[in-house]
Amino acid sequence: HTKFDTWYQRHGSGCQAIQFKTVCDINLIGIGLFGGGELKSVSAKIFCLIDGKESERVEIATSTERTFDTISKGSLAPILFDQSVKIISNTWYTISINTSINVTMLGCDGKTSETADGVAFEFRMSGLSAAATNVLNGQIPEIYFEV
Repeated sequence: HTKFDTWYQRHGSGCQAIQFKTVCDINLIGIGLFGGGELKSVSAKIFCLIDGKESERVEIATSTERTFDTISKGSLAPILFDQSVKIISNTWYTISINTSINVTMLGCDGKTSETADGVAFEFRMSGLSAAATNVLNGQIPEIYFEV
């Protein structure tokens, strides 16, 4: 399932982030990012938020940096972690990506909650996001996981 119903084009690069929590434990495998141009390099980090506070976060996973020549407009680029990441229910986490982008697509009309494969996700804005990603708009439309 995707968090965004529609998408649009933007220019620029930087840190994009979103917070999430789930109603049950999952293993996070990776994330999907919108394409649509030259997505030069991408790396992702997962932070666990102590007491739900982003100012008190602990990095728990980092992806290997990936480099793409081009990604078809509207298609998704998978960013996978070397090992799955244990996500504990009812605990807030931040997904943060750093990108070097010329032009890319962003989702719009995002959702504050989404259920996929019986797992309910809740989303909220991250203070780490220096670019366009928030609950309503963003670069991170998919979360890949196992129950």
